[in-house]
Amino acid sequence: MSGIHRQAAPTSRGPGGYSFVIADAASDEALGHVGLWLRDEAAGRASLGYWLAPRHRGSGIARQALVLVATWGLRLPGIHRLELFIEPTNVASWRTAEGAGFECEGLLRSWMTIGDRRRDMYVYSRTRE
Repeated sequence: MSGIHRQAAPTSRGPGGYSFVIADAASDEALGHVGLWLRDEAAGRASLGYWLAPRHRGSGIARQALVLVATWGLRLPGIHRLELFIEPTNVASWRTAEGAGFECEGLLRSWMTIGDRRRDMYVYSRTRE
């Protein structure tokens, strides 16, 4: 199953947030996904995640999708802060986040489990103006 099919969900709010397919405007080909998760909504925070098919990486598409969803997410009632969690080795994702207006705040040690290992993550944020 592709990353898109695992992550695809209706663009209406589901339990925990929103998931969108990133599609080519001309062909309607699915290129990846971007999501906004509201697990910390009561505290005014939401997190984002994105994935792009390997052949579309480096094109700026992920940055464009992240800008759109982040701009929209910061307009949701009660959301004042957006967060991204990025593995320290994922330099391309750092650049995507920074290009979308997110700032790195620091390293969270042993932040999450991926596969069978605990991983460090950089936390990036973007807040309402």
